[in-house]
Amino acid sequence: MRTENDIWVLPNMTREQALQIRGLREHGTWRWVASKIYETMYQGIPKGHQIAGENLCRQAATLLGEDPNEEPWN
Repeated sequence: MRTENDIWVLPNMTREQALQIRGLREHGTWRWVASKIYETMYQGIPKGHQIAGENLCRQAATLLGEDPNEEPWN
């Protein structure tokens, strides 16, 4: 069974996109990140949804080889 934690990631995220998400996270909340990603990159996530923003940040951190539980991710 899938949960909210299993969904709302960016299909085929590139390193450039991950770096953009990192920059967003340095300046805003997970909700804000989700809103900005919805507006600029991908409308397949709920705009301003906290879990979507968290999942995107975790995906980006992993792609960049960073710990999603450390700053600036968490």
